[in-house]
Amino acid sequence: MLNVIVWGNQEQYDLFINQIKAEELKGNICVKGVVSEDCAWSNKIDEYEMIDKKVLLQELGGGKN
Repeated sequence: MLNVIVWGNQEQYDLFINQIKAEELKGNICVKGVVSEDCAWSNKIDEYEMIDKKVLLQELGGGKN
């Protein structure tokens, strides 16, 4: 099983969420969170934790958008 993060939570998320959930049900992936530029309005989307893009990039050593 792969641990994954989903990058983005807007139109593309809506297009692919059913396939993502199907892969989770099959045991192929485990979604650890959803990366977003705008986490101020919520800390979760569906049942997934929201991950702030800026914070993630800083932790990975990138720091730039």
